Amino acid sequence: MAAEGTAARNLRNDDVVMLRDSLVRDYDRAGIRPCCADAFVWSMWKGYLEKGSTARDWCSAGGARIDCLHTSGHASPADLRAFADAIGAAPVIPVHGANWDSDHGIRGIHPLPDGVPLPLA
Repeated sequence: MAAEGTAARNLRNDDVVMLRDSLVRDYDRAGIRPCCADAFVWSMWKGYLEKGSTARDWCSAGGARIDCLHTSGHASPADLRAFADAIGAAPVIPVHGANWDSDHGIRGIHPLPDGVPLPLA
């Protein structure tokens, strides 16, 4: 076992691994390469892929299926600002985050402390 999980050499055909751009070199160096039996699932906002993804490109070149399945997470204020601007969001209500004592340049931001309800009507 590696310090934080299973060593690359111990991966089995049915394992699921987390992949980010900075790990591609490590997997490649260990002889682990994507193929047509693999799938790469992008779980963030699809718009981020416009910036490019070494991991996605590496998987695609190996023949892996590419899927987008957006999930929630903790995005940076810069990413949230870009996302809110892209969709014209107003108001923007951060849900469970830290450091919302500033608006971070996000127009229409309305932070609420955890557990405080927001009436919608």
